[in-house]
Amino acid sequence: MKFKNIKFKKNNWGNWVSSTELPSGTTLSVVAGAGLYCTPKMNLDTYKKYTTFEVALLKDGEFIESEVRGWQDKEEIDAIIKEFS
Repeated sequence: MKFKNIKFKKNNWGNWVSSTELPSGTTLSVVAGAGLYCTPKMNLDTYKKYTTFEVALLKDGEFIESEVRGWQDKEEIDAIIKEFS
């Protein structure tokens, strides 16, 4: 699994969101859009135009880390996927 395999959809607020269950049972949330920790910090017509994303990790519906990881690029997300798979 890599960033390129993540499926995004646009929510009602115009943000791009994804929720992917990793083999370990950890849920990887990757989002981008206005008001989120991403680059650029605005709503765009496709997720492919973002250079960084906001990432959260959850297990059984609870956050694994106390804070989301902001401004993560695709290579950093690939590393997170590898670490938590």
